[in-house]
Amino acid sequence: MPWNESPKKWIALNYTDNSLNSVIEDGKFKGQLNKQAHIYLQTKTVHYLSRDLVISISINIMAANRISKNHLLRQNFATVNNIPMLFLSPNEFNYSSPYWTNKETYAVEDGLEGLNEKQAKLASYWNTPFNKICLGMKVNGATKWIVLNYTTNSLHSVIEDGTFKKTTVGKEAWKSLIDGSSLQENCNKEGFNIQMNYAVYAWRWYTNIRIGLLANNENHCSSCDSCIGFGTSVSECEDDVRNTTCGNMAVCDQLKNKNTAAFGYILVQ
Repeated sequence: MPWNESPKKWIALNYTDNSLNSVIEDGKFKGQLNKQAHIYLQTKTVHYLSRDLVISISINIMAANRISKNHLLRQNFATVNNIPMLFLSPNEFNYSSPYWTNKETYAVEDGLEGLNEKQAKLASYWNTPFNKICLGMKVNGATKWIVLNYTTNSLHSVIEDGTFKKTTVGKEAWKSLIDGSSLQENCNKEGFNIQMNYAVYAWRWYTNIRIGLLANNENHCSSCDSCIGFGTSVSECEDDVRNTTCGNMAVCDQLKNKNTAAFGYILVQ
């Protein structure tokens, strides 16, 4: 079943059984569609289909079988409980949070609920190898996605040691995650574990990002004032400390001090 950008019509049926396979495999007729069935118009939800069930959920980190730039097309999971995921809220999981570097779960039940915006971390963060990462940001109900090609044993193995690892998806791709995003023209350092620290006399500034891109108005990366990404920690001019840990930010009177918080999603394939 291919997906495209056009809206889809949906109906909801109330039916209780062990699985969709157990309902269909014997070929016997069951039930009747009520004429008053509710009809829904879905335009921005990411959909996951499997052989045994159809689910519609929004996630952060997930073992996926096929992903595209703006939609996760198909999944092959037997049950909802087998779906590993991590939810990244706008004001938790900042760069210094131990959850980026440890192997501890967080709010597992919240992570298994499906479509919600509750922060959660499952064991897939450290036990799922992948070749691609699909990154999503949700702002004002709209979720945008980009795909990074990256091969590793787990996301934990990439982030845990704190060293920078480069990605090459490009600045425009990062900006596409949020409508109306803003980044300065130069530097454009992107990847994992980005750290920018500089000091002038008694003043110290920093911008740290677990996954994202760093930009500057000057032709170097030593004093950057804007970024977009996941797991951010920012403290710059005049003690401007940003609590936003996922989204698009600018400081020091650059780009009108942009501060757009997002709910972040990370899928792995």
